[in-house]
Amino acid sequence: MSGYGPTIRAAPPARRLPGLLAGRGAAWSARNAARVARTRGALSLARAAEVGQDKGMDLLRAVARPLLAASFVVDGIDAIARPKRHVERMRRVTPALERVGVPPVMDSDAALAARALGAVSVAAGLGLATGRAPRTSAAVLAAINVPLAVVNHPVWAVKGREARLDAVSGLLRRGALGAGLLLASVDRAGRPSLAWRAANKREQRRAIQAAKAAVRQRYEGASA
Repeated sequence: MSGYGPTIRAAPPARRLPGLLAGRGAAWSARNAARVARTRGALSLARAAEVGQDKGMDLLRAVARPLLAASFVVDGIDAIARPKRHVERMRRVTPALERVGVPPVMDSDAALAARALGAVSVAAGLGLATGRAPRTSAAVLAAINVPLAVVNHPVWAVKGREARLDAVSGLLRRGALGAGLLLASVDRAGRPSLAWRAANKREQRRAIQAAKAAVRQRYEGASA
């Protein structure tokens, strides 16, 4: 109708309506897919930025790891080459160990144990110093540090105030070294753990499935 009355547009033919609705649903689906892709890209960039922020610690790790491992490598080589010195140290704590139920050990067996422990110390120390399996190496050294602290600094077996103070000081130093090794054993160098990555993938899959379900519901509602 023309003139002063309202203009009324004719409704589109019924045969064109499904095509129009399908076109709108496809366009909305494309926009939603692009939005999901941008979200995933932003998450990936955020994770990359978080990992990149840890690169400033690489120099500290390159210095700290060899320092933590140096004493174990030196002591391990000495135990392999001269096990008698380490057997003599163990003999100082043998009476206390026997009182708590540990069976006596022969000198030959003690020397073999000293060499074996020295070889493990060298291998784990080199692994930590060179960055080859540093977390596993640090955990092994932390475990080795406990018997070494007991054998090298037996506070209960020494006599005299000065000797006991030296033993206590050495025991505390060993404790500090063990704490540093425990920290190194959980240092992921800025990389997320496997558990975090698995949980993050599950969350992404749920978000994508929810977006697909929303697109499907919107399309089906528009087509109805």
